[in-house]
Amino acid sequence: MTDREAILGAIQDRPSEPVRANPAFNPQPGDLREQFRTNLEKLGGRLIDQAEFETHLTRGTWADPASGQVSTAKGVWEAEVGISVALAAVASTGSLILANTPGTYRLSSLAPPTSIVIVDASAIHAGLAEAFDNLPSDTVVFVTGTSRTADIEGVMVRGVHGPGVLLVFVRDP
Repeated sequence: MTDREAILGAIQDRPSEPVRANPAFNPQPGDLREQFRTNLEKLGGRLIDQAEFETHLTRGTWADPASGQVSTAKGVWEAEVGISVALAAVASTGSLILANTPGTYRLSSLAPPTSIVIVDASAIHAGLAEAFDNLPSDTVVFVTGTSRTADIEGVMVRGVHGPGVLLVFVRDP
């Protein structure tokens, strides 16, 4: 048997159900909003309330049509704030899951220096496994914290490759 045949055989012999043994990625449900907030803050993000969300709307915004907000900036590159909508959030990692589908403005979460992401409270999942089980077949992007890099001499810099400020508005039903 060749190495190639052995590798392909091992792949074919894998169980069809994924193994989910790591509790860090599959936590027990609890106060998901609080878990999400704690882990988001560790990554430089922050939850905002309705009043703060509305305050940011008075700035030059570029809004994804799915957000229900109107863009007030001339274009995404001139916007101070980008507004987008997440499909879901992962409490155990503080991550947001955004869709990359026709009709969405992915640049609204990437180009402006401040990114506000709206997520429904009912779409906060305990862990990655639960989130994966509820994803559509569309392409998705995981956003975990603010844009950051430590490319130069190991010094952490935020906002170089995208927004330096990540704010999340959890929308209640």
